[in-house]
This record gives sequence, structure tokens and C-alpha cells, in this order.
Amino acid sequence: MPSTLNKTIVFFDGVCNLCNSSVQLLLKLDKDEVFSFSSLQSTYSQSIIPKDIQIEKDSIVLFKNEHFYSEAEAVFEIVKSLDNWTKVLLVFKVFPLKWNNVIYRWIAKNRYKIFGRKEECMIPDPNVRNRFLS
Repeated sequence: MPSTLNKTIVFFDGVCNLCNSSVQLLLKLDKDEVFSFSSLQSTYSQSIIPKDIQIEKDSIVLFKNEHFYSEAEAVFEIVKSLDNWTKVLLVFKVFPLKWNNVIYRWIAKNRYKIFGRKEECMIPDPNVRNRFLS
């Protein structure tokens, strides 16, 4: 298993404007630099995420403590790892995960229509380049 798997890694859709904006926000909020990042389109992501895990390409995926999370569960785990105002989003955990995933999937399905998309994955700013895994 690669040494990078002792990290907490956020896998995201590298051509999605919503996803890229979310990563930029997470970079600002993650003062302790807990998270590393990789686009779902990268060969790194494809080599790390096990083939037997059913993960849609429109889902955010979090690898934390040797476990993979996706969809709303990944969002909640990310928020739990932060120490700021985003914890207010945990109020949605009162609803069953199934319901949260329905909302997550609707946003994911429509994200290109609503937020647009890029032709290629973003190139990270040199100041945070070390947080992105190829």
C-alpha cells in the first residue's frame, strides 16, 4: 500500500466547477493541513480506490483512517475534521443518510448544468501544490 495512504485524502471531480470551488474553500478552512487532494480523473485515484468499491464519478470520496467514504457521508466526515463554522452542516445528520444521499445525488447529477465545468483538471497554486497527489 502506498505511503500516501496514511494521509486523509479528498478525491474530487477535477473538471467540476462546484468541486473545484469546494476544494479551494477546504484549502482555506483546513488550517492544520489535514487533507490532501486528488482528482477522480487522475491515474493516482484510479490506482488507489479499490475496484470493488462502487463509487460514482460524480461523488466526492474521502479516504480517512483506512476507510473510504462517499457522497453525503464523505461530506459529513470532512466537516467533522474541520474546526470552524462548517460544523453547522452536521445538523443534517439528524436525517437518515439515505435522504442526505438523495439530495447529494441530485446536486451531483445537476452540478455541470448549475455550476459549469472545465475542459481539464485545475492546476493547483504553487503554494498548495504539495497537498495534491498526482
